[in-house]
Amino acid sequence: MTTPLYDDIADWYEEYASETSSVYMDRIRSVLAGLLGEGPGRCLDLCCGTGAHAAELRRLGWTPEPGPPEGGPGSGWGW
Repeated sequence: MTTPLYDDIADWYEEYASETSSVYMDRIRSVLAGLLGEGPGRCLDLCCGTGAHAAELRRLGWTPEPGPPEGGPGSGWGW
């Protein structure tokens, strides 16, 4: 049985990219606001992993859509 690659970095990611890592999350919030501005609309959250940034996307007025979608890039999205 193989171990998913994510298992090797899960503890690091939890510490680095979680709500408890305020410096990192503050930087992400600033970058998202600068790049996206205010919604409304759908926002494709590529490589969303745990969804750590979805709350900020919603705060900005966007509707985050997780990606990549199952079945390959863009399948079933109607974009």
